[in-house]
Amino acid sequence: MASSLHMAGMSRRAELPEIVAFVREHLDGMAPSYARIGLRVTGLEVDTDNGEPFPDLLIYVEREGVEGERVANHSLDHNGMLEDPGDAATTVAFWALESTAAEIARLPRSNRT
Repeated sequence: MASSLHMAGMSRRAELPEIVAFVREHLDGMAPSYARIGLRVTGLEVDTDNGEPFPDLLIYVEREGVEGERVANHSLDHNGMLEDPGDAATTVAFWALESTAAEIARLPRSNRT
């Protein structure tokens, strides 16, 4: 059943859990492509305690030729609004695909145990 906002032609903004789930699903779908380049996404978390108005996604990765798990962050701020799930998923997925081993090596090491 469509909401009244949707029926009126206005889209609603996604909530944070929806964004995280969509990005996670997209990254899982890209796993075979990542494996071909020696990359593995090992985790995805939300950092709401970043001192910013919008949270960051923390993307944990391992890459052949790079020692240890690394962590990248992606701000979910898009022009003062929470980023759309599709935009976040596409940006994160292609960042991971296009990042070289040298770029991954420059990321901070993960503190996860």
